[in-house]
Amino acid sequence: MRMNGWAVVAVVCVLILAAQAGAYEVGHVTRDWYDAERDISVDVEVYYPATEAGNNVPVAIPPEGGFPSIAFGHGYLIPWSDYSYIWEELVPEGFILLMATGRSGLFPDHEQFGLDLAFLVDEMYARSMDPESGWYEKISTKSAVIGHSMGGGASVLAAAYNPEIDVVINLAAAETSPSAIQAAASVEVPMMLLAGWNDCVTPLEDHQLPMYSALASETRALINLDGATHCQFCNYNFTCELGEFSCPDPEISREEQHDRVIEFSLPFLQYFLYDELAAWAEYREKVETGEGFDYAFDTDVPLFLIKVSADEEPVRIPSDGGEVEFTFELASSRGFTTMGSAWLSIQMPNGNVIGPLGFQSLTLPPYFAIEPMTGSQDIPGPAPDGQYEFRIQAGRYPNLIVAQDTLVVIKGDE
Repeated sequence: MRMNGWAVVAVVCVLILAAQAGAYEVGHVTRDWYDAERDISVDVEVYYPATEAGNNVPVAIPPEGGFPSIAFGHGYLIPWSDYSYIWEELVPEGFILLMATGRSGLFPDHEQFGLDLAFLVDEMYARSMDPESGWYEKISTKSAVIGHSMGGGASVLAAAYNPEIDVVINLAAAETSPSAIQAAASVEVPMMLLAGWNDCVTPLEDHQLPMYSALASETRALINLDGATHCQFCNYNFTCELGEFSCPDPEISREEQHDRVIEFSLPFLQYFLYDELAAWAEYREKVETGEGFDYAFDTDVPLFLIKVSADEEPVRIPSDGGEVEFTFELASSRGFTTMGSAWLSIQMPNGNVIGPLGFQSLTLPPYFAIEPMTGSQDIPGPAPDGQYEFRIQAGRYPNLIVAQDTLVVIKGDE
């Protein structure tokens, strides 16, 4: 096996994020989508990665797997348009923002708001299955919900209603009716709650902390931003500001608060929706070593992450043999330097395992991801036809394996 570029020099390596990061223009369309189950139309403003900025412009060519969609829920009496920084920052990174608009009255139905958000991500994906749609084969199976205040509580309801949602993030989430706190007990997907120390509209102890404590998710984070207020999670809104007239003044600017939202949200979304290993190392470093906030954090994501992939999976080669080409990634989200090794083992069609092949010693600095590397392995013609499993493993050979990923290779016509 030839493994290209496996040597790792700790002092010069940096986190490598997706090559497409920040590469897209922002397109926009206004739609109303019919929900047959509830017999209603759901109004939505769609902001999406585009070939050029503007309204009704073509969708950009997506990365493999498509663009993930994110449904966003606004706060009470706060229009969807007061969250422009959300789509301005996330759409260029390859995310579709579905800004729900229809629950803006004096007496909004929280349950229906949660169902709106749950419906929007499903409907977005359904359009990728329609050959007549401009979204055809451009939407990922992965999705998220985000919301502020009332919309934050509705995001929890949405995740409880729709278990296909992959990630939840909310901003100063408010308790709802039905209860978002009670609904959190059935939410098992990764969730991050951002709160503000100077928020007296939805105080941490009464709203976000009970939601965090009730969560069934094994990956959850509660980040309480120093000096942040309830209304600075959106653009300036007179009605919202009036509601917090007796609250402490903000101790950070609105722009700084928005920057912190994106700082934590972007790598969280990049890992769980795009499977970017470097993003998880970046996220853990921000949470565990950053300043200007308090946090609670639990996760079942391993401290070492490995991914092996190919242009098409499973990889197929003819009976007379061929070369298997693949890409390998490795990240460590430990807070200290780690030494170990990585290697390739291959499970043969008869179940026997050969290896290690391509053995490589590694030194990984804290919160670190190596640059994606390419590798190749020949499978000769005399080798038996059938299914092979390429296993990239890391740890301390041979007794400790801390991370592993598998690539399926099929030789012959099986």
